[in-house]
Amino acid sequence: MWVKLTNISSILSHLLIGISLVEAFIRCYDSGNFSTNSTYGKNRDLILASLPSNVSAKGGFLTASIGQNSNKVYTLAMYRGDTTPDDCYKCVNSTIHYLIANCPNQKEARSWKGQPCHVHYADRSFYGTLEELGNPEAGYNTGDIKSNLTEFDTVWESLMDTVVRNASNGSSTLKYATGETDFTVFQKIYALMQCTPNLSHEDCDSCLRQSVSNYESCCHGKQGGYVTRPSCYFRWDLYPFYTPNASTTAPSLYPPPSPVSPPPPATSPPPQSVNTIKKEEGGHRSSQTLVIIIVPIVILVAVLVILAVGILRKRIAKPKQDDQSNSHFFLLGFLSFKLYNLKMWVKFTALSSILSHLLIGITLVEALLKCYDTGNFSTNSTYGKNRDLILASLPPNVSAKGGFLTASIGQNSDKVYTLAMCRGDTTPDDCYKCVNSTIHNLIANCPNQKEALSWEGQPCHVHYADRSFYGALELDPHEAVFNTGEITSNLTQFDTVWESLMDSVVQKASNGSSTLKYATGEAYFRFFQKIHAQMQCTPDLSQINCDFCLRQSVSTYQSCCHGKQGGVVQKPGCYFRWDLYPFYTPSASTTAPSLSPPPSPVSPPPPAASPPPQSVNTIKKEEGGHRSSQTLVIIIVPIVILVAVLAILAVGILRKRIAKPKQDDQNAKTRVESLQFDFDAVRVATEDFSDANILGRGGFGPVYKGKLEDGRQVDINRLSENSGQGQQEFKNEVMLLAKLQHRNLVRLLGFSLEQKERVLIYEFLPNSSLDNFIFGMV
Repeated sequence: MWVKLTNISSILSHLLIGISLVEAFIRCYDSGNFSTNSTYGKNRDLILASLPSNVSAKGGFLTASIGQNSNKVYTLAMYRGDTTPDDCYKCVNSTIHYLIANCPNQKEARSWKGQPCHVHYADRSFYGTLEELGNPEAGYNTGDIKSNLTEFDTVWESLMDTVVRNASNGSSTLKYATGETDFTVFQKIYALMQCTPNLSHEDCDSCLRQSVSNYESCCHGKQGGYVTRPSCYFRWDLYPFYTPNASTTAPSLYPPPSPVSPPPPATSPPPQSVNTIKKEEGGHRSSQTLVIIIVPIVILVAVLVILAVGILRKRIAKPKQDDQSNSHFFLLGFLSFKLYNLKMWVKFTALSSILSHLLIGITLVEALLKCYDTGNFSTNSTYGKNRDLILASLPPNVSAKGGFLTASIGQNSDKVYTLAMCRGDTTPDDCYKCVNSTIHNLIANCPNQKEALSWEGQPCHVHYADRSFYGALELDPHEAVFNTGEITSNLTQFDTVWESLMDSVVQKASNGSSTLKYATGEAYFRFFQKIHAQMQCTPDLSQINCDFCLRQSVSTYQSCCHGKQGGVVQKPGCYFRWDLYPFYTPSASTTAPSLSPPPSPVSPPPPAASPPPQSVNTIKKEEGGHRSSQTLVIIIVPIVILVAVLAILAVGILRKRIAKPKQDDQNAKTRVESLQFDFDAVRVATEDFSDANILGRGGFGPVYKGKLEDGRQVDINRLSENSGQGQQEFKNEVMLLAKLQHRNLVRLLGFSLEQKERVLIYEFLPNSSLDNFIFGMV
């Protein structure tokens, strides 16, 4: 939005247009409806679900169809030319859900989702057709162009003509262009246009010119606007609302006019176009630990900082600001390092156990992937198209169906059967991401195999084939992984507890429902050590087959990996893992009952296996308070160490500051002298302060453009002689300005003093818009 110094209403008007332009334009056609569960409806949902991943992978434009005769569905998806593949995926996916929600049974519908993307489906072929839709969707900024409207129109129309020609001359995969031109020295006009690439050059040109004409008819004289049609899109504004690209940007039409009069108001983008703050996934189970450990430490740090500041102020008569900053940053850096280390369990006697758990944690994210050698399909075959189509539809459907889905498509030898399942403790969002990642991995590694399966790092499982495998007990292929650490004592007692726990979890998982056969369990081995287990079957297995699959997995582990500190076995129909730390999210409905209470600590507890850092998330207080001593050790010991180290550090800093209080005074004096320029050199640089070199005037005096002896161009601010500052006060302010280093601040290069003359020398900044300096040229 334009930054208007004299009228805040302009800012509000740009906010209004910025907000309105993210709204979706949607049209549900009245050309016909389909009934619930009809073949056309199923085809529509299936092909729409396949669009997000395919259109982002195909460079931003895709046409696809499915079905025969009256049940055939035609689709088109496109995203704006400056959209990233990730944003394209999200926009198309959101648009599809929006279309289905608003047009649940219409045979044709389309939407521009807040401009970045466009989705259209119908029961007729509309590819390459220039379509009119009555009055197009148009929006405009409520602010008006208030001066030089005739001159503005000339510049604006010339820019629109250039961008229309650039967009319509695009390729068969992208007809998109942007352009900009100067209207005044501080004001530019920006335009963006795009057609669906299946239009011919002539039809694209016609569609865009009609859009420009529509805008002029409805909204002439406004400060920005857009027009949306079925086959093309047009927008312009007074700020750069798109990401420029040299290959799609029309050449600038005019140089900026000379500033013969005070510059008119300039624009800046609306707030939402400035930044993107992404919240990363993960860490959702660590809140309890963070509260227990970090809160006391934060309070301690705050108290120590306050005490340190008070002591420093008393002990040093004239403290320097930069010294305080350095010491504070040093302290905060040290504290942040300590806090990071406190996120791990403290283990004093067996560091190797931590490393072994880290190894198993890393290993277990690898995928079990099998490309079967039972047959291949050729490129562009019907089977291949069916496979890609149904796999693309799985991520949103399996996450929406509670984590398990079977689906098929095609007929006879071209029929593809699929199964997708997410681990029982996986969130819908993580399920979606995992299944989507697994599908891409399968297609990349098994490009033409008729059957393949993958466990993607355990959280999810995808299997497709040219045969029906639903409900069948399949034990191969399988994969077993184990932790390299060993159970070093009481192995016989450990085996008894371990086998009892496995039996309990097998029973719990195999007795699950037709939508979820999943269970977890835990049992004490020692006072400080628990065994954790997790098992899951594909829910299409019967109770007997699930029980058999899991017991075979347990047996496989015992055969290969007995005596290890954790492991995994994956089979086509089931999955099993156990470890010495809680690696899953527990749930009362899927947790087998605890088998035994913790043993009494009759002797000093032996070393316990400690989980890797990611397991610092379940400090549970069991019945009778048996875990309280462990929690106290975890919290108090690091705090005691931290306090001791900080006390030593504080004493060291105080001794250094008291011993050499004058060192920084000398450094400051040297720094001032290094910034001082000879006044005669300043005279030469500005041609004796020639009026021809004046860039402007401010409250503190004129600003000149100058050129130093080494060729550098600089801005020279000659301060007014009526300033009441003394020489030392001026130097102090120079030092303060010199310390202010930031990418959004003009850098001070130096100063000059001679009698009453006081001059500040800054780096030279050429004319441009403010947002280019703040956010950088793209």
